[in-house]
Amino acid sequence: MLRQDWVERIHTRLLVRYGTAWIRMWEGIDPEAVKADWAEQLRGLTAHSIAHALGHLPPDPPPTVAPVKAPA
Repeated sequence: MLRQDWVERIHTRLLVRYGTAWIRMWEGIDPEAVKADWAEQLRGLTAHSIAHALGHLPPDPPPTVAPVKAPA
């Protein structure tokens, strides 16, 4: 799993970038459950990879951590 402090920093960055759109995505879901899912899905990524992704965020909509399926 990804380090908890990294997950916290990622979520803080996304909250600052996307504001209420970010909050609405997870409305009604335990924030700790959301962060635990991100930690699991992002396991194995390097600090460099995470920094690159955070430096290239889309303007809209906020990203999710859902695994991307390869095209068939």
